[in-house]
Amino acid sequence: GETEDDWLADLAVGWAGDQIKIGSITQSERLAKYNRLLAIERETRLPVVDWPKAGPDAA
Repeated sequence: GETEDDWLADLAVGWAGDQIKIGSITQSERLAKYNRLLAIERETRLPVVDWPKAGPDAA
């Protein structure tokens, strides 16, 4: 089974992966990986991901 170990997020960023297959955030094991991606973005001050845009300003 999955664990809450978030090393996969570090690996994806370190290898400059275009995407990472984690799954939905309905389980804490997966949420930990998403949280690690956000932490990497905050620590490096580099945009790790471009979030999908929604709403009237979406292009």
